[in-house]
Amino acid sequence: IAGLDDDSAVAAADALAGAALIAESEPLEFVHPIVRTAVYNEIPAHRRVRWHGRAARLLDEAEAPTDEIAVHLLPLAPSGDAAVVGILRAAAGAALGAGAPESAVRYLTRALAEPPPPRARVAILRELGTAEASLQRPTGAEHLQEALRLSSQPKERAEIVRELAAPLIHCGLMSEAVDLLEGAADGLT
Repeated sequence: IAGLDDDSAVAAADALAGAALIAESEPLEFVHPIVRTAVYNEIPAHRRVRWHGRAARLLDEAEAPTDEIAVHLLPLAPSGDAAVVGILRAAAGAALGAGAPESAVRYLTRALAEPPPPRARVAILRELGTAEASLQRPTGAEHLQEALRLSSQPKERAEIVRELAAPLIHCGLMSEAVDLLEGAADGLT
């Protein structure tokens, strides 16, 4: 990431290990989270973002787990890259599967900012809304409502209505949930 040749990188790692900043074993890790944070905060902001981009590319080329790649994509400026959206969505799915909806929300929020291709926007809004609703955040209902507004597929709309009813009820909007469900039922008959 730092652009060093192999010999220089090994010498730097040995020097950092000798100063007790990183462990002497592979993979290279800081000896303590406080040391990691201090070193990270000393890197100028623009260089840090550039290095995150470089790290994401290297990890993607090495076929690293999506969550390892996605964490480096979060600080990058949105660029409309569909591949970035795909990695962020995959990492969000893995986070949800691991019971970490907070991480999923971060990844999906960033995926929306990318922005995603239009055909993926409804799916991402649904995923984000569902993750937020699981955390009982009011934004979950807002994102699901936006997904419902954008969707034109009857089956998808019915699924979104079902997903939206619970967060509306949890937000104390019982009559809105009933109206929504009745409207959906009327549309099916």
